[in-house]
Amino acid sequence: MIFEKIDKLFKHYLYKEVSKDEILESQKQFEVLFANFRDELDAEIGAMNYEILDSIFMIFDSYEPDAEIRVSDKHCIDEVDLIREIRGAYEKIEKNSSKWHLR
Repeated sequence: MIFEKIDKLFKHYLYKEVSKDEILESQKQFEVLFANFRDELDAEIGAMNYEILDSIFMIFDSYEPDAEIRVSDKHCIDEVDLIREIRGAYEKIEKNSSKWHLR
């Protein structure tokens, strides 16, 4: 199950202090899983939860590690906002996880 891999990834990175390198690594891992297994994920977790994962994909896309770039582009977010926004979206998925019998 693809979602189990994403679930483990988020649990590993979202609930501890992480460096910029770890954030970039989690982003890379998530994007590979999400981009390559979209159909499987949609079938596995349903359209509503798939949309939440898609929003997480977009949140990652707005992350910019360079503070100077964030100053000039107000659509970019820093590490603190990235983790907060992803955690909020992921918690919505966690509330529904019993429906998938993943835990």
